[in-house]
Amino acid sequence: ADSLDYFNNWDADNAYVEFDASHSLWKANNPMWRQLQEELVADRKNPSSWNQFPTTKFNPMVNPLIPYAIKGAIWYQGESNQKRDTQHYEGNLRALVESWRARWGQGDFPFYWVQLANRDQVYSSPVEYDGWPEVSNQQRRALDLPNTGMSVTYDLGTGLHPNNKLDVGKRLSLWALKHAYGQAVDVWSGPLYESHTIVSNQVIIEFEAHSVGTGLMVGSKSGENATVETPGEPLELFQICGADRNWKWATATINPDHTVTVSHPDISAPTVVRYAWGENSSPANLYNKEGLPAAVFSTEDAKLSGDVLWELAGVGDSPAAVDDETTLMPLADRVSGPDGSDLAAGVVGLAGFEVGGTGALGASFALTPNTTSTVINYEDNYIE
Repeated sequence: ADSLDYFNNWDADNAYVEFDASHSLWKANNPMWRQLQEELVADRKNPSSWNQFPTTKFNPMVNPLIPYAIKGAIWYQGESNQKRDTQHYEGNLRALVESWRARWGQGDFPFYWVQLANRDQVYSSPVEYDGWPEVSNQQRRALDLPNTGMSVTYDLGTGLHPNNKLDVGKRLSLWALKHAYGQAVDVWSGPLYESHTIVSNQVIIEFEAHSVGTGLMVGSKSGENATVETPGEPLELFQICGADRNWKWATATINPDHTVTVSHPDISAPTVVRYAWGENSSPANLYNKEGLPAAVFSTEDAKLSGDVLWELAGVGDSPAAVDDETTLMPLADRVSGPDGSDLAAGVVGLAGFEVGGTGALGASFALTPNTTSTVINYEDNYIE
């Protein structure tokens, strides 16, 4: 009861104030922390000493290519974000895509990425929060950016980098052959969540029409072999909850109209359904008949839209659409210029592309819109 009261009375603004105060006190009384920071600041003067420092990867590895024509980009990462500012991953990914396109000036060139693979063990029961599927879900949501695509990999083995790279490439190639090279590819994606309808104690899941292919099926994938249909096997790794957030493994069935019905006998008023929600989703077995797996998803879809993806510290233009469940992180007091000096809070904002200057919007920083070009280094808020 105490925990429930705590969450019901959660005050995000006050929590940040309390955290910053306690964090500052801890730093002031921890000489080892001060020594470490001094060493890090000294090391960061040489980018080769810390590859996660803003611009370290972008400037030497990507920026020199910008004068040259390219066909597209493939982005394979996201693992570290499962524990670092996870809720902002979608906004960061969108900013990355739009900034690269702006820098190249070649329009909306193809940009494809890989949804996170499996790691660790399969959960014995559903959990409320896990950063791993949260990143995967945000990768899926970003697919509404024009000319983007995604390879789903949870059925290709376990490990940060599963051995079966062949199917990772094959699934990316379907997007490229269809959209970048104009070839006759009828189905290029597994089922992608589109919407849901709650009917009594059931949730009906609808998928994007093109992703259904010639129909949905329960399937099994072994190594580099083709996916095979497994009639009579139940759908796995659907989970459902009501308003109390008490998650249960759900019963899920495929309907003739290519939807999926999800329910649990103990949940009379369901609110949310999630699929393949865990660090290891290998038992997940929803495919289209072309053998492509359904992407990780949650019906709790907080989407962002517009060029301004996030509003930081309550300044600048507000995002065009931010769900009530989305937390905007006040980072003004943790924003610094390239020389380590503090920036005025009034210029802090994250836009989809940089305005100018010698820097470049890489994996971990943005330049403020409508201001003089200034690198923003916002702590623990980057893609790596």
